[in-house]
Amino acid sequence: MRISLLALIRLMPWVLLSPFALRDAPAAFEDLADCPLILACTGCHGDKGVGSGPFPAINSLEPQDFVSTMQSFRLGEKPATVMQRIALGYTDPELLKMAHCLSGAPSQ
Repeated sequence: MRISLLALIRLMPWVLLSPFALRDAPAAFEDLADCPLILACTGCHGDKGVGSGPFPAINSLEPQDFVSTMQSFRLGEKPATVMQRIALGYTDPELLKMAHCLSGAPSQ
């Protein structure tokens, strides 16, 4: 059985975040059980996307700005070391859900 690169990229956050990730997640994420996709962002962007070291805050972006930035990474229009590969693993609806979770804005 052959697995595509896109399938591997999409599985990476789930492999890295064991089934116990929500149980062991920081307290700030206890209310985000319906937003597990953003837990993968915390490794670089800090707790709840507030930014960490050289990584920018992503929780202050408007949802559409977050989505368009991720789309730019995906298309290679915005230079990055890792984000292009990460962005390839998400669909536009998943990006929008992530953006709403990070900003605290209600999903549409």
